[in-house]
Amino acid sequence: MSVAREEARQRRDRVNRCQVWLAMISVAGLVTACSSGPGAPQVRTDAGDGQGTLVPGCRNVSAMDATEKFVVGSYLTTYGSVWQEGIVLPDPPVFCRSYPVMESDVTEAVLAIFDEVLRPLGYEVMFDESRGLLQTDYVVQEHEMALWRDRFTVAIVALESHRTVVSVQRDVEIMRKHGSTRLAFYPGVSVGRNEAWILNAVGRRLGAE
Repeated sequence: MSVAREEARQRRDRVNRCQVWLAMISVAGLVTACSSGPGAPQVRTDAGDGQGTLVPGCRNVSAMDATEKFVVGSYLTTYGSVWQEGIVLPDPPVFCRSYPVMESDVTEAVLAIFDEVLRPLGYEVMFDESRGLLQTDYVVQEHEMALWRDRFTVAIVALESHRTVVSVQRDVEIMRKHGSTRLAFYPGVSVGRNEAWILNAVGRRLGAE
């Protein structure tokens, strides 16, 4: 009898473990499915939308995107990135947009936006004119849930004489708080909110909306 009870207990344990595992998979799947996160920009998926060809290798932000404000005070990561912190090293998403404007004019607009908006927020800007590459230093921010730091890398590339692509990558790293203890910085996945703002600000300055 005791053997039968032990076998029954083991079966119940296996069932319980399976149920817990399935519940974890369901939650993880839900988080991943909702991975865009709050503030995600409107991204193009169809070259037939009237905005020209899609730029390969990046997330094409639509000219119809409504992002109009650069956000501070939030780390702006996807829902799914919290599951990845400290487990995987995600490739930061790259957001892009092309403009029917010469490269020199686009470069001037990008530098002006960084000087007027990002530099006063503490983002020190380094620009390699020969490569059309701009990068900021990390800036550390904090609220009650976490400490984080981020930086921006912007590439400006001429496709042809009067069309230029701007690509923006935001590296964000998050340090969670556990009482008075803080853990190491772990990479998160940017939702694209401030990257889209940069691209939209360039478009507004160039009159390319």
